[in-house]
Parts: sequence; structure tokens; C-alpha cells
Amino acid sequence: MIENERENTPNGDLILVGTHKEVNTYDIPEFSLSDEKEQTQCFHTSKKRHKRSLLYRIYSFFSVLTVIITLVFSASELINFIMDDMGAHDMIMNRLLGGGTESITDSESLVELIMKQSFADLSLSEKNEPTSPPESTQKNENVTPDENKSPVSTQKPSSTTQKPPETSPAPPDAEPSPPENALPIISMDLSYLSYGKNYLYNDTSLKLDLDKIRGATLTDRYSEDSTAPLVLVIHTHTTEAYMSEGATYYVNDGEIARSDSRSENMIAVGEEFVRVLEENGIKTLHCTIIHDAESYRQSYERSAETIQKYLKEYPSIQYVFDLHRDSVVRSGGELVSALASVDGQNTAQVMPVVSGGFDGFEENLTFALKLRDSLNAGYGNLCRPVCLRESIYNQNLAPASILIEVGTSGNTLAEAKRAAALTAKAAADLIKT
Repeated sequence: MIENERENTPNGDLILVGTHKEVNTYDIPEFSLSDEKEQTQCFHTSKKRHKRSLLYRIYSFFSVLTVIITLVFSASELINFIMDDMGAHDMIMNRLLGGGTESITDSESLVELIMKQSFADLSLSEKNEPTSPPESTQKNENVTPDENKSPVSTQKPSSTTQKPPETSPAPPDAEPSPPENALPIISMDLSYLSYGKNYLYNDTSLKLDLDKIRGATLTDRYSEDSTAPLVLVIHTHTTEAYMSEGATYYVNDGEIARSDSRSENMIAVGEEFVRVLEENGIKTLHCTIIHDAESYRQSYERSAETIQKYLKEYPSIQYVFDLHRDSVVRSGGELVSALASVDGQNTAQVMPVVSGGFDGFEENLTFALKLRDSLNAGYGNLCRPVCLRESIYNQNLAPASILIEVGTSGNTLAEAKRAAALTAKAAADLIKT
């Protein structure tokens, strides 16, 4: 028989089976119903035993309660320490489970893990601390700020406080939660290639034979030997800008992607456009006047004055490209990023805009249609359908002029610059054809 096996006695005591139990004579009175004194003696003895048993139970209860309160308080202090310095989290998890935060499941809380590992060594004693951060957490000076995460602190916490020393490196920044009025940014392909090459955003009442207009020959205005400027690049809406890298939401506060900084707005995109034109032998002037600073509605009036001044000073100018940034917002408030992939890189889609509100606009439309065909033939879906509008857009001032929307307000500046470079190369090829 197992030595720990027990059996109950009639009076409720537990004794080992097969062993002798020393019995107090007061526990077993003589069996005499007529002996009132003995029965009374037995009664008083039982009462004293119950009193001793009750005191023992009360003492045991408070002892256990004290232990529980101590454990809960310790766990609470430990959790507060972790919340104060999440940098110690991985070390604690290593002590508990031999792993990091990946050891925690959705169904297990930290308290449950601590209770299950109640005898684990939770001390952060200096003898167990690594002398330097692991390689994966050391600072890399050659990465971008987003990739350069702060190392986890390995300094021993003070024995009198649960917070780490003020000199400890800050834990990695958590991605901030979007504000309540934030709206998402979504990427879309706005090329509509499935509608065919003759699909046109026709916002006019004009009925056009697009095959005939596309097949028309462009006027030869290029001379390889000329050193005079042939192209003017201008920005009527100069302060139009883009989303920051990695942005996934925006706040519509009335001003979506605007900047007075020339390194962030359309001037930066224009510089890339001009650079590629020049590299391909097209003499180009870049106007960096901010036309929409005083009034957005009167910006076309001011850019018209600028174009006329340039044409007067440089009569060799034959082409005017007005570079803009489009903005597309869906009915649900989502901001659209018009996106293509070129050589594995995210690139903003472009959209040529032509005015049909004056006589002689057809050659501008021919140039725009050929430009779209060239971009999509070379880069898949880089160009959106050409947009034909009644508004003039100052396109009646120069021999050839089109407006080009480079990306949308949901794109990034880097995506827009890549699109500007590719569009400029295609435009240069058309000019030299």
C-alpha cells in the first residue's frame, strides 16, 4: 500500500493506514449513557478542540490571503515596470519562456505567463545582463531614419524604482495611431487600358475622330544645331505637393498636400523633367515663379502673364509644358494614389490635359495622344487617358502646349519624380521625331 494513502476515522481525523494513532482518552468517553459527568466531560473536551481548530483555520486563511496579496502586488509592480520601459520586455520574456514577445499568444496574458512560471528567475541582476546590445539592435549609421530603430536598453534598473535610469536609450517609437478624422490612402491603377487606346476623358461637346488625330504628323520644330531654348516648363499651381513617404492616411483639413518649399512642391518635379529634357538635347527653360501663392483662383491669369513674357524674350520657345499634380478622392473620402510599377519601382501615373476651347487645339491633342501611346508602350500602364476640357489653360498662347498631371495628392514626391523623368524622355523623343 502506498505510504501516503490515508483513510477517514469516524470522528473525522485522517490517520495513516496500518499505523498506530495515539488517542487522547478524552476523545473516546466510556460508553455509559447513565454517566452524565463523563458525557459532560466529553462535551467540554470537544468544544475546546473545535475552538483550536477554528483558530487554526482563521490563521491559515489570513496566511494564504497575505501570500496572495503579496503575489498580486508583485505582479502589479512588475507589469507597471514593463509598461514604463517596454525595452525590458524581451529580457523578461527570455527569463520566463526563453523567447521574446512572440511567445505571447492572444489567449495568454502576461499575468498568466508569470503565474505559470512563478518559480522563474525574474531578477535583472547584473551577472545575467549582456555587456552590449545584440547585433540586431545596434545602431546602423547607413540606414534611413525609419530603419534606424533605437536599441533596447540593457542597463540594470534601480533597486528602489521600477523605472529605468533617465540615461537609458529610448525604446523604439511605436507607430502613432491615426486621429479620429483620418481617412485612408489607397493605390489604384487609373490607366483604364481595358477601355482601349481611344478612351478619352472628353469633357466637351466635340465629336472627334481620334484615329485620325492620333495619326496626324506633328510639326517639326526641333533643330539639333540650335542653342536657343525650345521648351518652357512652368507651374501654374506651384504649391501642389505630395504625401510623405510611407503615409497610409491623411486628414482632410481643406489643404491636401500643399507646400511652399521648392524641394517638395511642383518645382522639384519640374527640375527632374527639365533635367531629362536637357540630357536628351532639348534646350529648356524652367520657370520657378510661385503663381498660386497670392490667390489660387487667379493663378492662371498670373501664369499667362509669365508665359507671354517668356515668349517675348525667347521667341524660339515652341512648347510649353505646365506641370501639375492631380487630386482624386473617392466618395467615401479615400485619397487615391495613381500608381504604376516600372522596373519594380512605384511610379506615379501621369495624365495629359488638353484644351479644346480654341481653334487649332488639334495638334496639342495629337501630341498628347502620341505621348500616352509611347508611355504605355514602354512602361505598361504609366499614362492615364488624355483629358479634353473646355477650359483654355493658357494653351492658346504658344505654338504647342499641354498640361500634364504628374501623379495625385496620394502619391509621394519620389514616385512623381520617377514619372516626370520617364515622361520627359518620351516627350523629348516626340519633339525630335
